[in-house]
Amino acid sequence: TDTSATGVLANAVQLGVDYELRRNIIVSVAGGYENDKFFGQLRKDNVLTSDTRVKYLVNRFGAVSAYYRYTKRDSDIPVFTFDKHLVGMNVTAQF
Repeated sequence: TDTSATGVLANAVQLGVDYELRRNIIVSVAGGYENDKFFGQLRKDNVLTSDTRVKYLVNRFGAVSAYYRYTKRDSDIPVFTFDKHLVGMNVTAQF
């Protein structure tokens, strides 16, 4: 979000679990909470996130994953309150 604050103090906690469905398929879920306090403004935000990911390990050098992330930001200033849905796909190569 765009702000005129001189800084932000963000306290966050996240918890996640991975489950190996098959040897090469990993399912991950995670959730998080963040509390933001903005210096120079009377603004406090609470942010909730949830993540779901399915990762397919093609071989030891490559992987393909699909994910969904939901973010809910509640702010003291209504213009900065929003819900966000993000869907994506990653292709990873490692050597």
